[in-house]
Amino acid sequence: MVADERQAEIISVAERLFLEKGYHKTSIAEIIEEAGIAKGTFYHHFKSKDELAEAMVTSRFETLRPLYDEIAARSDLDPVSRMQAYFDISSTWKSTQIEFLVTTVMALYREENALILRRMFANTIALLGPYLNDVIRDGIDAGVFHTPYRERFGEFLLSLFVGIGASQSRLIAESLEEPTKLYDYAEMIAMLEHSINRLLGLENPTISVGAQPLLDQIHRHIKEKERSR
Repeated sequence: MVADERQAEIISVAERLFLEKGYHKTSIAEIIEEAGIAKGTFYHHFKSKDELAEAMVTSRFETLRPLYDEIAARSDLDPVSRMQAYFDISSTWKSTQIEFLVTTVMALYREENALILRRMFANTIALLGPYLNDVIRDGIDAGVFHTPYRERFGEFLLSLFVGIGASQSRLIAESLEEPTKLYDYAEMIAMLEHSINRLLGLENPTISVGAQPLLDQIHRHIKEKERSR
């Protein structure tokens, strides 16, 4: 088995165990045993359980690339519609990955993981930034986006997302114990949506970041957790 396949197998096993037992209740020893690998094999691919969680998130994000490529290739979409399609992909993905997102939020959003989070955020911007850079340049040329910054403005917008990512994730985590925190989360997303539209010179709410579907899914997730207690 090649290294990439072995790494993918470890990630798959760990993800299943994290979702079944919880991140903190799953040990590296259990992952090694379930994957049927040697201890040295695990540490050849991952230095720690937190690094494994980072790789798990990154691998999930990579599944979005073909969807973004498909949108980028569509000549029938104007720049605003293409930008909206990119945000729709992201919001749909999040709304169908609630268990996974909550698990990784609880696992990674701790002070000792600051370096891992910065690396993960940088990877996200590197992956998705070029798509937004291109559509914004096209929008400027078409006269629908109004910003003096032609280059890397998409990366800047993404940095707004990841810049408040820790605060958003903290609110999601806290909402598991205090559901009213979801209203704070919704307000933060609304402010982000307002800012993106204004920065692109658009009237609100031309482009939506899809907060409501995610919020609805989080509500359902919390209700299910409450019923299972």
